[in-house]
Amino acid sequence: LLTSISTVIFYLLLLSTRNLVVITIAIGGLGFSMSGIYPTTISTVGNTIKKYPMAMGVLLMIGGIGAIAMPIITGALADTFGIFAGMSAIIGAIIAMIIFIIIQIKYQEEWLFYEWEKIKKYVDKEVLNWYNTPCRLDSTYVTKKDKKRN
Repeated sequence: LLTSISTVIFYLLLLSTRNLVVITIAIGGLGFSMSGIYPTTISTVGNTIKKYPMAMGVLLMIGGIGAIAMPIITGALADTFGIFAGMSAIIGAIIAMIIFIIIQIKYQEEWLFYEWEKIKKYVDKEVLNWYNTPCRLDSTYVTKKDKKRN
């Protein structure tokens, strides 16, 4: 989420100025903030890729379609309405990215809660099994629970 927000900030900074120093800083910041998007995406879908190897191909295909479509859309808008309108079209892609990240965060919270409940049930069951496991005490078998009572 942080990389997406910083991408928006640097992109809006890039569009809003004509100062060469600010443009240079905005381009550097935009590149730096966008550099974390691909590795974060791959690590987020890592389990899905392990389970369904074709998912990586689908992910790359979607990225390729975006890489083909965005310059076409940007160029068409720039030819029709001017360069600012063309560059502003990318804001739609950035907004879509933020929406998908928010959905992912919500999904991940639910998934983590579900996984935690499964782990908790397993741990509780194992602790209960250990607690009721017989152990040898003075040549008789008693459970750890009985031992604790004595």
